[in-house]
Amino acid sequence: MIVALFTDSKNTEKIFSALKKNRGFSLEVHHTNDFKKELKKLSSGVIVYYDISGFQKSKAAGALQQFLKACSLPFGIIDAQKTVTDIAELFYLGASDYIGGEMAKKGIPVQRFKKVVDYAREKYPEIDVPHPSSDDLKSHYTLSGRNWEGIKSGHEYTFCFMFIELDHQAELKKLFGGNQLNDLTKAFHDYILKTAGQIQGRIWIWQDFGGLVLFPFDGNSCDATLTAFRLILNKHIISIENINFDVLLSYRIVLYLGNTVYESRGDTGKIVSDSINTIFHIGQRFAEPGNFYLTKKVFELAPKGLVKYFLPAGECEGKKMMKMRLPV
Repeated sequence: MIVALFTDSKNTEKIFSALKKNRGFSLEVHHTNDFKKELKKLSSGVIVYYDISGFQKSKAAGALQQFLKACSLPFGIIDAQKTVTDIAELFYLGASDYIGGEMAKKGIPVQRFKKVVDYAREKYPEIDVPHPSSDDLKSHYTLSGRNWEGIKSGHEYTFCFMFIELDHQAELKKLFGGNQLNDLTKAFHDYILKTAGQIQGRIWIWQDFGGLVLFPFDGNSCDATLTAFRLILNKHIISIENINFDVLLSYRIVLYLGNTVYESRGDTGKIVSDSINTIFHIGQRFAEPGNFYLTKKVFELAPKGLVKYFLPAGECEGKKMMKMRLPV
C-alpha cells in the first residue's frame, strides 16, 4: 500500500510511524505546493493524505478547497490544529479519513489504517490492487497464449471464460413466436460471435439464450474485460442496429479465469470441469439481470482506466466478485 503525504512539516511523517513497520506499507512525502503536479503522477491504487496543519487558519480553508477540486484519488485530511469546522462535510465530499488533535499526536495504529482502507475501497475498489507477476501466474495457470495456434484438443489450459445470457427469457418467449424467437436469439449469438472473434474469443458452449465464450490467456491481460464493458454500455445501440427487433435486450455477463480441457465446440459434452460449473453457477444463480461481474482475479488484470467503475459484490462459489457500476 502506497500512501502519498502532502505536508510542509517533517513531524507529520511521525503519524505513520506504526505503519512503516508493516512490510506492505510505503510512504511518499511531497510538499503541499506540489500537490497538483504530483497528483497527476500517482497511480489509481494510492491513498493520499493532505496536511493543512501548517497553514494559517485564514489560508487553510482555501488550500483545502483547491486540493479537493484537484484530487480524484482516495484521500484523508490531517488537521492537527482543528481548523476544519464541519468534519462531516469532508466525508460528504469524498474523504476516507480525518486526523485531528490527539490522533495527529499519537499517530495511526495499523488496525485503524486497515479500517480506513476498507472504507475507501467501497468508493475506490482499485486501492492496493496487486498486479500479479508473470512468474506467479505461470505457477498457478497453464497459460494458453494470445491466440489459438498452440491450443490442442484434449489438453488442459487456462482461459478467460465469458458467461453471457439474455435476461427475462419467459417474457421473450411470450413476446415472440417460435420462428421470431429463434431469429432473435440467432442474431444475438451471431453478434457475440463477431464481437468476441475480434479479440480471439470463440463461442464454446451455447444454449438457446446464451453460453460460454473462451479467450486465450497469456498471463498479462484479459482483453474480454473491455469488450464486456462495451457490451453493457452499448446495449441500446446493439439492440437497435444489430439485433433489429423491437425490444431492448438485457443480458448478464461474468468473466472468470479458470482451467479446462479444451475440445472443439460440439465436442464438449464429456468434459468435467470445475471452472465450467463455477461460471455457470455464478452467471445463473448469482448475477443480476443487466449486470457485468468480474472475479477478483480478472479484476486484478483489468485496464487501470476501468477499475474505478467496479465495486465489491460479495462472494459466490468461494470467489470474490466485483460488479460494474452501471450508468445512471
